[in-house]
Amino acid sequence: MTSGRVAWSRYEGNDVESVIAMMLNREHPNSVRITPSKGDGGIDILDRGAGPSGGDVVYQVKRYSGPVSASQKGKIKKSLDRIFDPEKLDPRWKDLKVTEWRLVMPWDPTAEAYQWLRDLDTPNDVTVVWDGLTFVDQLAAKFPDVIDYYLHEGRSAVEAAYQHAMALMSFEAGPLNDSVNSVVDKVRSALKLLDHDPHYLYDLRTGRGEPTRLYTFPGLVFSTYTVDVGAGTWHAIDVSARCAESTKQRPITFTGHLQAEPGSKTAEKMKDFIEYGAPFGAPTGVLSGVLDAPGGLGGEVRDAAVKVWSHHPLETPNDDGLHIDVVSPLGAVLATVGVRRLDVTQGTTGVRVLLEEDNGVFSIEMPADPKTGNSVWTFTTNPPTGKPVGAVLPAVKFLASYCAPNSFRVRRRHGPAGKAPLEPLRPAGELANRSQVMQDVLRLLASIQEHAGEIVTVPDVAELEKQLRGWRFAAAVLTGAEVTETLPEDRVAIVVVDSGIVPIGSFALTVPLDVPVGDQIIHCGPMFVTFDEPVVLEQATDADGRTVLKLRPADGKVRYSQDPG
Repeated sequence: MTSGRVAWSRYEGNDVESVIAMMLNREHPNSVRITPSKGDGGIDILDRGAGPSGGDVVYQVKRYSGPVSASQKGKIKKSLDRIFDPEKLDPRWKDLKVTEWRLVMPWDPTAEAYQWLRDLDTPNDVTVVWDGLTFVDQLAAKFPDVIDYYLHEGRSAVEAAYQHAMALMSFEAGPLNDSVNSVVDKVRSALKLLDHDPHYLYDLRTGRGEPTRLYTFPGLVFSTYTVDVGAGTWHAIDVSARCAESTKQRPITFTGHLQAEPGSKTAEKMKDFIEYGAPFGAPTGVLSGVLDAPGGLGGEVRDAAVKVWSHHPLETPNDDGLHIDVVSPLGAVLATVGVRRLDVTQGTTGVRVLLEEDNGVFSIEMPADPKTGNSVWTFTTNPPTGKPVGAVLPAVKFLASYCAPNSFRVRRRHGPAGKAPLEPLRPAGELANRSQVMQDVLRLLASIQEHAGEIVTVPDVAELEKQLRGWRFAAAVLTGAEVTETLPEDRVAIVVVDSGIVPIGSFALTVPLDVPVGDQIIHCGPMFVTFDEPVVLEQATDADGRTVLKLRPADGKVRYSQDPG
């Protein structure tokens, strides 16, 4: 590792600015470098929200390693003007709230030079700072890996360090009686060799059996697994970025071929990815090429699988989402659901938006071609098992009515419906028909929910057929209907009453209406069971002294209701 002060005047100006900029990025990990090819607009490095009271901090890096000339002063002033002079302001920075502007260069200013900078025309609430040679040398002492990498051919040293580290971690040459501590020290020594990489950090995970699933943490950009099937062991190396600029200065790239059979699902998903940026996955054998990764972790890739997903999910904390209405031909609103944006991607053809219904019952993928205005919605339903019936029913009602002759409209959540245009719908398909059946079932459970204290949740689909008859019976009784059942001729009713009581003539009993819904028992209060002129066929006394009657109504019918009449 190089030590001592850097002779900045010996290096080409672009190298000086690149090194200083990288050290600033490391010192302020969330800062970003503005691409010079597009014109920096007076900003070399921007650290949003890092200043006092959440203001933005701007760094202007200059290569000057000696007293600034009149021409150089003019360039510095021009950089300031492009941020603070309204007539020269770069349009890209109109939303900035700059509270700190810092000039960084490897030369300490004289008092006169510093005063010249302070006298330049800037807003009163902006702090102007000159960070000179002393400051730059302090950064160099703190980040010697950056100096070595950019100025002393340290890139090849990092690659060599990785190879050496892998050799140390192989454990093949070590003695059999190595202690746990010596093995741990060996691994630490190997990983420390990679600390010279200015862009990335390397962490090692090991285990036995099946490798642990890929996990994420802030800064992670790359993971590689090595599996020894024979020994049943594995190790993984996780590579994380030291700062936001790392992936730009040392990108991870792949060059190769992704193949799929024409007309296959893989080919269709690949097409959606290219045209709209939609995430997709492809099985083993479709991907081959060369991976260029830091630390010597790249190399040839053969017959690999691939999975592509959105790098950044949409973050819209102030976006309340949308409402989608289904409207009948007569103008009545049949169903309304709220949806929120989960993801937005873009490809060569257009933009894809992914929406999810508020309760996660379904999602909508909406690829749109801006040239034609065409957009075909694709619905994906999610199992509603375990969700409250009251949350699921509105979404299922929406899906059941989302078909011709109805129309739909999209509007901002809670916004006025009148200005949103209506769009026609296609004839009912499998989704609408399936949702209609589910809607009928959920309405039964919603009726039960109105009379229950506990939350009724949607059971597993496998339970529907088993319990549907009971739900229909309970819903009918709870909505005020009288349900009559006729006993088969070979069946009798068994009634248990207090000791010595033998009903004469027609009578009604009060029993609890408990309804099984999946694994739940929903308590819906009492109901009455009425027997008209029953004939007592047998009478006995149970162990608790109660009278047990076997009887049969004269007409063979038993009536169930909430009002015995």
